[in-house]
Amino acid sequence: MMRLTLFSALLISTSVYSASTIEIFAANELLSDQGQQYFDIDELKRATKASVEVYNVQALENAELRVSQGLPADAKEAEKIARKRMASKEYRDDFLAIKKAVPGVLKVATYQIKKIPAFVFDHEFIVYGTTPIDALNQYKKFKRTRQ
Repeated sequence: MMRLTLFSALLISTSVYSASTIEIFAANELLSDQGQQYFDIDELKRATKASVEVYNVQALENAELRVSQGLPADAKEAEKIARKRMASKEYRDDFLAIKKAVPGVLKVATYQIKKIPAFVFDHEFIVYGTTPIDALNQYKKFKRTRQ
């Protein structure tokens, strides 16, 4: 009986400080293969059972640059070419990337993200400029102080 009580208490104490959602806002360099070695999001996923969503704050800009590359200065001609690109298979992934990037842009505005990387825990607590695990530890400390 003592083991069960101790185990239950341990489960409750760790789950109290765990986030249910974590949103990560980062840039190209941290999300690249090279950046992953310093910014291990998978480690954060393993350390918590939270739903983790990653937003590349440069995704919209990246896609727009690819789609608008080589457009002429004349607005009517540029619009004509852009419409052709929208219908082409060659640019389909870029337009899908733009569509996918919009929710991240809206969340940056909603949370009033000031710098990156930023970690938003349970829509209530933001940690800036650190590693994923350090951000999680800061959130846990915040939750403990609020109890």
